Amino acid sequence: MYTRIKDEYYEIIKLVNIMRLKKLYIFIFLIITIFALSGCKNSETKDLNSKVNEEINYMSVSLISILNKLNNISFENYYVTTEEVSKDSDPSSEQGSNSMQSSAEMNDEDKSKNSNQNVTGGDGGQQDNKISVSTIKAKRVLSEDRTNIDWTTIKNDIESFYLTWNSIIIDLYKLGVNNQDILNFSSKLDETVINIKNENKVDSLRLLSELYSIIPTFMNSYVSDQTDINIQLARSYVINAYALVEKNDWNSINDQIKKAEEAFNNVMTDVNFINEKNYNVNKTYVSLKELQNSISLNDPDVFYIKYKTFMEEINLL
Repeated sequence: MYTRIKDEYYEIIKLVNIMRLKKLYIFIFLIITIFALSGCKNSETKDLNSKVNEEINYMSVSLISILNKLNNISFENYYVTTEEVSKDSDPSSEQGSNSMQSSAEMNDEDKSKNSNQNVTGGDGGQQDNKISVSTIKAKRVLSEDRTNIDWTTIKNDIESFYLTWNSIIIDLYKLGVNNQDILNFSSKLDETVINIKNENKVDSLRLLSELYSIIPTFMNSYVSDQTDINIQLARSYVINAYALVEKNDWNSINDQIKKAEEAFNNVMTDVNFINEKNYNVNKTYVSLKELQNSISLNDPDVFYIKYKTFMEEINLL
């Protein structure tokens, strides 16, 4: 009898141990599952942040490009013109057709290069030899006609942006960006499209700058690096000033540039960032001060030249 009781006791102990092991395995499984799900969530959030950063960059570049086109300003300093002329004609004449233009970055002004090209023409299988003449010309603010606006290209650009915005909205919602900010951007974008359609330059400039000013607000919702936000703020205030030049509102322009300086001063307090990009930060600050100093002249051309320099510098940060 004692032996039977002993055996039952050991069986009970064995069952208890088995149950403990099962609980331990379940606990370990749950811990692993929680970590796995947490890791997946973190990875998804990181991927979404990266995607939205690219979308914000697209919005920034696109809006600035449209703003610049309203004054025929380009950040590229040279462009190439190419035309085909008859081999027997004077290459410097204006004969030929099929002219096309493309932008290019060069170090010297107005260089030319020729390439020979055979073009078959005529009914008798005769060949008409032609020369393709390319000329690299300087693209400067003072030489541009700001009254001759390419509204067709601008309309195409804003429509492309308009269509892309629909998909960007979804990602911003997922990141928890304030709904009212998103709705505000959508409303202003609708108004911008209408004014560009109507070829209203003054209001198009104003609305595009207002759209751009919402970008730093979006970033506040998900960007942890305050320096990135301050850089975007400084750029936004300068864009606000740029949009006001058309109205000759130099007092308001000065106020916006002061705000840009305040935002950029915050960038200069980031020791790690300064150590990494000291040269570019200093050049950007100098170009901002030059832009500020030009305001007293009340001259749009001088301001646009300084604006272009500043934007080129801050884009390198």
